[in-house]
Amino acid sequence: MKSCEYYKLLSDKIEKFLKDYCKEKVINESIIIEINNLFSYIDCFEEPCMSCADCFDYYFYNRLYLRYKNGINIDELEKQLQAWNKIRNYDKCFDLLSVGKGGIKFDNNQIFINTENKKTIYIDHNILIDYANDRDFREKINLSKNNFQYCFSSSHLNEIIKIKDLERKAMLTKAIISLTDSIGVYELDNELKIVKIDIDYVKDIEDEQNTAIEISEEYRKIQINDKKIFFKEYNTIKFSKFINSTGVFVLDDLELNKLLLHVACSYNIEKIKNTKFRNTSEINHLVYSLFNIFNILGYKIDKKEKTIISSAHDIEHIKFASICDIFVSDDSKLLARSIEIYKFIKSKTILIDKKQFIDLICEK
Repeated sequence: MKSCEYYKLLSDKIEKFLKDYCKEKVINESIIIEINNLFSYIDCFEEPCMSCADCFDYYFYNRLYLRYKNGINIDELEKQLQAWNKIRNYDKCFDLLSVGKGGIKFDNNQIFINTENKKTIYIDHNILIDYANDRDFREKINLSKNNFQYCFSSSHLNEIIKIKDLERKAMLTKAIISLTDSIGVYELDNELKIVKIDIDYVKDIEDEQNTAIEISEEYRKIQINDKKIFFKEYNTIKFSKFINSTGVFVLDDLELNKLLLHVACSYNIEKIKNTKFRNTSEINHLVYSLFNIFNILGYKIDKKEKTIISSAHDIEHIKFASICDIFVSDDSKLLARSIEIYKFIKSKTILIDKKQFIDLICEK
C-alpha cells in the first residue's frame, strides 16, 4: 500500500467515526479499534505528501480527531465537519473548471447577435417538456411565435444531456430547436446576450460533460445542512412560517450581511442595493449567493432530494432568464425565489406561471 492510500484509509475511518458520533451521539468502539490498529502502522509509511486531496483529508481529520479526544463540543465538531465537506466539494468544482470541463461551450464563430424586435420569453425545463409532449400546448406556442421570441440556454442543454433514454433525449433536443429557432441566452464579452446558435450537435454530446453540474448539485445537498448546524435560530417551524409568508427583504441589513458573509458573497447589502449589476460574473456570483441564502433560511424550499438536486439548474434558469422580457415556470417555489432575486439584481423580467402564459399568448 502506498503512503497516500494509507492516509486515505485512515482519514475515511476517522471521518466515519466523527460523523456517526455527531449523528447518533454515541461512541462506536469498534471503529476506534480499527483506527488505533491503522495508527499502529504509521511508522511504516512516509509523511503525508500534502500535495493530494487524500493527504489533506488526513491532515484535517487527524487534527479534528485529536480535538475530539480533548473534549471538543459536539456543535463545534459538526461545524468543522460541515465546513470541510463543503471545501472538498468546492475543490472538485474548481478542478473541473481548471481543465475546461465546466459545462457546454459553443464555438464563437457560430454565434450571431439576435436583432429581431420581439418580446423574449424564457421557459424552464418543465415547460419545455410540456411543449414536447402536449400537442395542443405546442400549437398554441407555435402560433404565438410571430409575436414572441422563445429562448433556450446551456442549462436546458445540460438537463437534456443527463437523460439516459436516447429517444426522449432526441425528442427534447428537437423540441428546443423547434421552439427557439436556435435563439438562446449566451455569455458574450462578460454580458448575457440574446444570440442565434447552431445547437444540432447537442444530440452527440457525451454525458460526462455534465460532471461539473452534478458536483454543483451535490454541493447543494451538502449545504442544506448549514441551517441546522450554523443557523439553528432559522431551523424552527415558527421561523419557516414567518420567512415564507413575508419574503427575504423583511430581514434587516445586519442579518442579511451575516448571511452574505457566510456564503462568501463579495458584496454587502448596501452595495447590492445601490449597484446595477451588468456583467455575467457579477450576476452569476450574486444569484448563486442569494440562492444559497434561501436554502439556509428555508425560503420556498422543497426537502425532496430530487428537487434539491435540480436546484443547480434552477439557479442557471433564473440567471439566464434575467435579461429576457418574460420567464415562464409552473414551479411556484422557483417563481417566488426568482421574484426575490430579481429585486436584488434589479431585473425587469416579468414572472408568470403556465396558466398566465397561455392567457398571454392566446390573447395576441
